[in-house]
Amino acid sequence: MSLGPARVIAGGDDSAKAWLPSMRAFLEVDPLTESVVYSPIPVEQTSRAITSFALSASGKVHALFPLRGSGEELLTTPYALAELDARRETWRKVPIDRTFPRGALLAGWNGSDLWLWNRPARRLERVEGAQP
Repeated sequence: MSLGPARVIAGGDDSAKAWLPSMRAFLEVDPLTESVVYSPIPVEQTSRAITSFALSASGKVHALFPLRGSGEELLTTPYALAELDARRETWRKVPIDRTFPRGALLAGWNGSDLWLWNRPARRLERVEGAQP
């Protein structure tokens, strides 16, 4: 089962941010010190959720995760925006009045507007004013 595609983004500080669903992890690699910070993706091992992430200009890490109580995700399971805390230990739901359809992929985030890839429509969509 897959949590989505792997992605690598170079940060403004020349570090690499890697979203590795097959490892159920978000990694940050500093090429100068060769240090690696590992943050687990908080989705159960048996999940078929499609997860995604984006960096804001300020370096904050955001992701879309399924909102579910228990059991498998359904086709109607909504997704919510989450933020990785500064210590890279905990993902917290961002308090915005919006959920997203299953399968939406976070393509970008600038702190106020989201960019989502709408898979069924095959287009990039801007969600304005999504700031908490």
